[in-house]
Amino acid sequence: YLFKAAGHEVVFASPKGGAVPIDAGSMGGDFFTEPAKKFMHDSEAFGALCHSMSLGEVSNVDEFSGVYLAGGKIFLGSGSN
Repeated sequence: YLFKAAGHEVVFASPKGGAVPIDAGSMGGDFFTEPAKKFMHDSEAFGALCHSMSLGEVSNVDEFSGVYLAGGKIFLGSGSN
């Protein structure tokens, strides 16, 4: 939401495209913050996460101002998506 509020377009991409896995441990406790809850209930935002582009589909890289890599155990260790 911070990026969009600053006027940036947000694109979700993952190695294979499609649904991005969410670590179950991130869905509770101190990790499941109010912004996370807002995101999970935002059909447009959550839909984009569930239908990410594959990295191969991102052909306009010169048009991006930046790249934000989110993750943790899933991002670093699974290699599944």
